[in-house]
Amino acid sequence: MRQAGQQGYEALGGPIMSPNFSKDTDEDGALAGCGWTARVVASHATISTLVDIYFEVVYPIFPFFHRPTLLRKVASGEYNRDRPLFAGVMATCALASARARDGALFSNRWRPAQYAEPPSEAFYAAARDAIPKDLGRAKTFDYLRACALLAIIGIQYGQIDVMHQYLGFFHTMVTMRELYDENNWDRGLGIVGIEERRRVFWSIYTLEVYSSIVWGGTIRCREAHSRVQYPTEVDDEFFSDEGFDTEGAKAFIASHPRLPLDPLGNNLSWLRGWNLTSDLYRILEHATDRFRTRRLESRRNIVSVTGLFGERMPPEVSVLDNVGAMVNSLPQAFKVFQPITMDNFVDRYSFQAANIAASVQLVRMLLFEPDTEVAQKCVAATELLESFLRIPIEYLRAISTPLLHHLAGIGSLLGSVIERPISEHLYQEVRQILLNMARLLSLLEEGLQQAADARGSPSACIKSHIDRIDNYMANHGNMQYNAPPQEMDQLKVDDGLNQQDLANANLQYQIPDELLQDWPWPLYATQNNYNDLLPLHFNWDYNAV
Repeated sequence: MRQAGQQGYEALGGPIMSPNFSKDTDEDGALAGCGWTARVVASHATISTLVDIYFEVVYPIFPFFHRPTLLRKVASGEYNRDRPLFAGVMATCALASARARDGALFSNRWRPAQYAEPPSEAFYAAARDAIPKDLGRAKTFDYLRACALLAIIGIQYGQIDVMHQYLGFFHTMVTMRELYDENNWDRGLGIVGIEERRRVFWSIYTLEVYSSIVWGGTIRCREAHSRVQYPTEVDDEFFSDEGFDTEGAKAFIASHPRLPLDPLGNNLSWLRGWNLTSDLYRILEHATDRFRTRRLESRRNIVSVTGLFGERMPPEVSVLDNVGAMVNSLPQAFKVFQPITMDNFVDRYSFQAANIAASVQLVRMLLFEPDTEVAQKCVAATELLESFLRIPIEYLRAISTPLLHHLAGIGSLLGSVIERPISEHLYQEVRQILLNMARLLSLLEEGLQQAADARGSPSACIKSHIDRIDNYMANHGNMQYNAPPQEMDQLKVDDGLNQQDLANANLQYQIPDELLQDWPWPLYATQNNYNDLLPLHFNWDYNAV
């Protein structure tokens, strides 16, 4: 089955765009001697609606814009006169449209007719074509931001090569201008420009680490090489280029009693939780390094030099304890999952709680050893699923496609359990975990464009595998293996089984390989690529089902 990220690009309007370093463009990429005219993709009303949708379901995770500033520019139609801004707005509309199409909306404010036409791909093509092919001429921040948005759209479309392409463009533009250091930013930037750049920088840092974990490859954006501060923890409505409006914030809090406060009774910005997620991805960067350093031992003709620096990584349990302490130190608003209120100012806090929970589980999965005992794998998988099942489904759908790759790690974990000899007792545990996972996936898949064919969806595939394995175990009484002593000891301690139960548990099944050949996720035992950490990606061609 083909990988989704290796498909053709006809659906996206053309092939991968390679930089063309010609000299016939000005700084904004318009052809010399020729004017630029904005492509008419949709009505002004449709564009305004999609920008509003972006702020509802995308912005809490990827806050690339200062909300009052963008809304003002869209209302005035400035994007029709400003090519870099046009690229950013079209990319914003493409992402919002794709998320809406894939079932991310939870508000009753929107009707499908408001965003169904034109399709997301039309906005994507307009944004893509507005970005100069010569990246050396694309010196405006709006182009950089557009590339960041198009990278996220690549994930949403299931076109991972598109994600890699625009992440590459982003890093090229950052490196060419040394934008990883705030001292190299434009001297005339106001408060809004600085805060937007910080948010985009750390958003793409987390996306870069995430993509390296899920799809392999190097981490090109390293925290040790970056001199960019975290965004200021102040909501958009309370700052502008004129300064920070503390009095306005206090008045707003008084009118919104459901908004959380900090211990001093001041406004608690949702960006407090957003910045904590960046902390977690900085931990993930170093955990990734440790994982890959271990695998370097397989390079028999290259001597490792890591030990020359005398730095010892802390044990996994110490890392997890510190992660737990970081999360526990957060205000309660970032640790509970409140039901959707339809008030964006309130719901952003639960968005952060959901994203923090997903990021913590990603840390756990990355620190998890593939050769850990089977019973421990089942416990870990159960805890991971339970953490997701506690989050209101509306937030999970809004996070959308990237969350499916988190869940794929559990699929790989469980696949590594059932591909080896397994007792009926442990199989029943795995079976229940798989059923819970299928239930969660089926909720996420509702309306998801990539899983439009229910027969080919991940949840349907899991249920099909369960049925096939159930039939095999019911019809084949060939118990081929005895359980290892340590597993039997664990059963005695954990389950209090009697002697007959222990005798039955001692007998194990070997599930035939043919029943697992189309398992939707890569299996630990068959992994040969040291870049695939968990792996988390689906072996899924959504457009082929």
